Amino acid sequence: MVEDDATTILDAIIIGSGLGGICQAIKLKERNIHHFLILEKENDLGGTWRDNTYLGAECDVPIALYSYSFASADRHYETFLGQKAVLDYIREVSDKYRVTEHIRYGANVEGLSFDEDSCIWNVRVSGGGKYRARFVISAVGQLHHPKIPDFPGANQFQGEAFHTARFGSRNIDHFVGKRVAVIGNGASGIQIIPPLQKVCKELHVYQRTPSYIFPKVRLSRAEEKIIADFPIVRRAAREFLRMFAEGALYAA
Repeated sequence: MVEDDATTILDAIIIGSGLGGICQAIKLKERNIHHFLILEKENDLGGTWRDNTYLGAECDVPIALYSYSFASADRHYETFLGQKAVLDYIREVSDKYRVTEHIRYGANVEGLSFDEDSCIWNVRVSGGGKYRARFVISAVGQLHHPKIPDFPGANQFQGEAFHTARFGSRNIDHFVGKRVAVIGNGASGIQIIPPLQKVCKELHVYQRTPSYIFPKVRLSRAEEKIIADFPIVRRAAREFLRMFAEGALYAA
């Protein structure tokens, strides 16, 4: 257990326990740096995959790429993983590499100051807590912060209104037989609209600019099982997707 009183000088503090923060922690441990903490403002790890629980939420990048190169997601292997499976993967990797013991939950970083004389960072968290460290690594995300436009008259709307990043514990039954409007057609909109249209009485989609959409190419369950069961095939699939994705990007 890492000592974390205000007088202890840590080697590093990582802010955030999403995929980036967990990866940084593992890489520190690989270099035999163990005297560090991860400060997480919420009560669980996972970042955006913890907070975005809306209907249809899944990773729109093949899991062969959207996973750590040193920790494949073979147990969960599907072409595209849903939100819960990605979150399970993050938890399993964190436990496997003993990162969880470095996390301090409910520690919302409110301020940083650098002492030039001692070359030490002073970190202030909610509730008055203080930490000191030689290095601070920011792994904060942005996809869990809702961007809610200030629509004229929005406060007069009598129905229920919420952002997909604040979907909470609602499930499909919550929308059965209701009239629903979805504003926006980004990744979240594209994912939540199909399940909604199956149960809503009416579904209206408001978009500024139409998106270019094409079907996801999903492997068969047999193909996914082969990739999951054979590490050499898994590595080859990852390398192929990496080369294809980067090649397509550069070509575009």
